[in-house]
Amino acid sequence: MEDFIFGTYSTDALKLFHHRVAHLGIHHTFEIEPRDPLPGQEVRLIVHTGPDQVVERMACYYTTDGSQPDGARGKPSRGRVLAFQEVSRQWDTLVWGYVTRWEAVLPAQPEGVQVQYKIGAWSDNQPEVYCDWPDEKASIEEAARAYFHKETQPPVMQGDPYRGKTFNYRLDRLTPPDWARQAVIYQIFVDR
Repeated sequence: MEDFIFGTYSTDALKLFHHRVAHLGIHHTFEIEPRDPLPGQEVRLIVHTGPDQVVERMACYYTTDGSQPDGARGKPSRGRVLAFQEVSRQWDTLVWGYVTRWEAVLPAQPEGVQVQYKIGAWSDNQPEVYCDWPDEKASIEEAARAYFHKETQPPVMQGDPYRGKTFNYRLDRLTPPDWARQAVIYQIFVDR
């Protein structure tokens, strides 16, 4: 018996579309290490750029005072800046090109601080493009909508590459309660 998958993963074409959207452009998708940083820990930011995006430099604009970070081409206009380093390149046959991994390490912060950050990438002759572009959710939902309405598949690159998304995390020592470690939690949703 074959499992049926709903929505945006229901066909091989939509699965491939999802993969392409996730591996083109510039994506951070809140990929940090450690996933839930403690006060006093450095935080590694990870970004992937696709073969369609020529990137020579990448920067993280960040604040720790509650204000929105801002900057352009590696110069902060609000907050501080941190440069990314290219770490690796890996061939991806489904997008027919190299996907590049970039990393930067944010300095340790004390308890209670909320770090807000925005990530931009550019090359000398191109404007700065910000994470997360293309917009994965909008692109995939539009592709699924088009598929189920028997319309032409939309372009992969949905969203505004020059707007950017602000990410954040708070440094605390909160942990799940002991009872939650043994709990069974159900998520029930109505399909029709």
